[in-house]
Amino acid sequence: MNEVMQMLDVNASLIRYWCSQFKVLKPKRNAKGNRLFTKSDLDTLKLIYHLVKEKGMTLKGANQVIEEQLRQNRDVSRQMDVLERLQNLRAMLLDIRENLGRDDMVVFEASNDVETFHDDTPENNDAMQQEEQIDEASAKIDVKKIFEPTLFDL
Repeated sequence: MNEVMQMLDVNASLIRYWCSQFKVLKPKRNAKGNRLFTKSDLDTLKLIYHLVKEKGMTLKGANQVIEEQLRQNRDVSRQMDVLERLQNLRAMLLDIRENLGRDDMVVFEASNDVETFHDDTPENNDAMQQEEQIDEASAKIDVKKIFEPTLFDL
C-alpha cells in the first residue's frame, strides 16, 4: 500500500475509499490483512487517478468510463501505458518549450509570413555569415547564362 501511495501521491484512506467505490478494484489480502495490488489493480488505480484528479471527473463518471471499457473488452493496462507515454511526451515537450524561452538558445523570427529560426550562439555566427555570402553570390548569377534556350524562348 505504501508503494501505491507514493506512486500516486495520495494517502491510504483515498486508496481504501476508491477500492470501496470501484467494483473492478479487488486487491487480494495477505495473512496480515494488507492489501496486495496486482499490475491490473495498479493500472486501474492510475486510470482512476487520471480521470478523477487530472480530468476532474466525479467518481460516478469515472466508474462509468471504466465499466464501459471493461464491457468493450478494452485492456486498461494498455491504455494506461499509452497514457503514461503521452504524459511523458507532454512533460518532455513542455521542458523543451521552457528551454527554448532562454535568450541564449534559439531565436525565432517572423519575416514575410514565414517563420524561421537561427541559433544565436557565437560558434554559429560564422556559419550564418557564410550562408549569407553564398546567398548574395547566388543572387548575382545570371540564370539565362546557365540554361540553354528552350522551345519557349524561340
